[in-house]
Amino acid sequence: MSLMFDERELIGQYIRLFSNPKFLIDRFSDDQLESGFWAIHGGAFNAAASHLTFEQGIPFEVRESFVRSMYHLYADLFADHPLDSAPYMWWDSFAYDWHAGGRVRERGGEDLLMQEVMWETLQRILALPQEHCQMAALHGLNHLHHPDTTSLINVFLERNPHASDELKEYAVLAAKFQHM
Repeated sequence: MSLMFDERELIGQYIRLFSNPKFLIDRFSDDQLESGFWAIHGGAFNAAASHLTFEQGIPFEVRESFVRSMYHLYADLFADHPLDSAPYMWWDSFAYDWHAGGRVRERGGEDLLMQEVMWETLQRILALPQEHCQMAALHGLNHLHHPDTTSLINVFLERNPHASDELKEYAVLAAKFQHM
C-alpha cells in the first residue's frame, strides 16, 4: 500500500511523539500501544519509521534526531510499560540490514553514520535500569553489528554483576552477534 504524505512532516510528528510519549498511557491500552508501535516501526508501508530512517529525501540531521528520539520511548514509556514484544523487536526494523549485509559500515557514508547514531542510542537504552529495556537494547546491538559492541557489552556486564542469568546469557550472545 502506498500512502500519500509529506515525509518531513511525518518524521517531525514521530520525533515529537517519541520525545514525549507519556501522554499515550492515558489514551490507549497496552494492547493498543503494542499494535500501534508494531505498525509504526514495521516496514509494511512507506510511512513506517523504518522506511523514513533511510529516506534520502529527508536531511540526515532530521533522521539522526529521529533515531535519537527513540531513547525517550524506552526511558519515558517502555520502561514503565514494557508491552509484549514491540519494544523488544523495535530495532529489527532499523538495524537488521547490518546483520543481513544490506548495509555495510565499511562502505562509509550513511551506512557508517546511521550505524553510529543507532549504536549511541542503543548504548543509552542499555544503561536504563529496567531489564526489559536492556534486553531490547542487546537485541538491537546484536543486529547492528557495530565494531564496539563487544567492549560495550563487556563493560555492561562488569557494571551489572547481579543481572539475571537470562540477561547475562543474552548479553554474551549479543556480544558475539549470535541469536538466543
